[in-house]
Amino acid sequence: MSKSISVKRRYVFKKRWKRVAVFLFDVLGSFLFLPFRLLKRKKPVSPKRILVIRVDSLGDGVLSLPAIDLLRKEYPSAQIDFLVSPHVQGLYSILFLTSKIYLYENNWLSSEASFSRKLLDFFGWIGRIWDGKYDLGIDFRGDLRNLVLLAFAGIPERWGREGAGGGFLLTKRITHPYTRHEILENLELVRQDESEIKAEFPKLSDALSEGRDIEKKLGVSSEKKKIVIHVGAGYPSKRWSARNFVQIANWIQDKQLGVPLFIGTDEERKLLEPFRENLGNGALNLIGRTSLSELLMVLKEADLFIGNDSGPAHLASLLDRKMVIIFSGTNEQKRWAPWSSKARIVSRPVPCSPCEERVCPLEKQYCLEDISAEQVFQVVEEVLRD
Repeated sequence: MSKSISVKRRYVFKKRWKRVAVFLFDVLGSFLFLPFRLLKRKKPVSPKRILVIRVDSLGDGVLSLPAIDLLRKEYPSAQIDFLVSPHVQGLYSILFLTSKIYLYENNWLSSEASFSRKLLDFFGWIGRIWDGKYDLGIDFRGDLRNLVLLAFAGIPERWGREGAGGGFLLTKRITHPYTRHEILENLELVRQDESEIKAEFPKLSDALSEGRDIEKKLGVSSEKKKIVIHVGAGYPSKRWSARNFVQIANWIQDKQLGVPLFIGTDEERKLLEPFRENLGNGALNLIGRTSLSELLMVLKEADLFIGNDSGPAHLASLLDRKMVIIFSGTNEQKRWAPWSSKARIVSRPVPCSPCEERVCPLEKQYCLEDISAEQVFQVVEEVLRD
């Protein structure tokens, strides 16, 4: 009984068969790798070439930035490159001008690529990373497939999380369960001593020159408050109804609190479309109409951001904006909420949280549907008065 409990706490998976399968994989791998671990001499880490893997969401990319900033301070002479998903590529290309940004398009999390395509690309990346001669590889996600990639690519120092298995492949690891905010977990992975560290985002001001004329493009008076609204999120289970966001935008206009600016990707147009007829004439719809640089400039000029637990919410925290975030029960709030003292979180506690489901399996999603537009608008008014 004690072993089953320890296995459950050791891995992130909710399904028992996955935990058991990964546990057996780790037992076998630990046995096979034992001779290599015994023969390897322990020596100080002084990498010259570092590869960071971040093949997941935009929000995950933002939450890794303080750790990457610390990494650059710890190893100022090292070349730090990135293997990223399309979601992360744009932001990292803006931030890290001297780094190589490798786009891993058909990664394991891609919903568009077939399994055979993913497998072929996986082996292709092993060869390309091998040619890069990296001496330190870091995977902040803790994905077994990424750990295998780092090991097979011949990188001698490999840092990451072992919650999804493959801990025996790592030379430095963070164990599950993860109880702190993601930013703190990522910082813990790269820190070299026990001294106190600050979670600081990099400065974006010098990287946003492309979008400096955004106010002219918007045609919004500088005297009016700009209230940016994002109706989307990565999963349906994290999206508050777009009808509610439209209602809040209309109240903002009715009370002359500012100009609502709707943002989002081209794919998120369909979320707002059913309610566009109800939207007041004073609101601006920028969904699908901004580049990433322009989106960052819109957020930089915002007096308030209103949205779900999403990538743009984390971008708003990166830019130190005031925020009102509708946070569903899908993820654990203390781990995944935007890292900001200016964030006001509106949530409805439920016993099934965190479910980590992409779509709520219940007839009614209480954690979102029980949050009213009136409740959120009251918080919006409080924040705008401060």
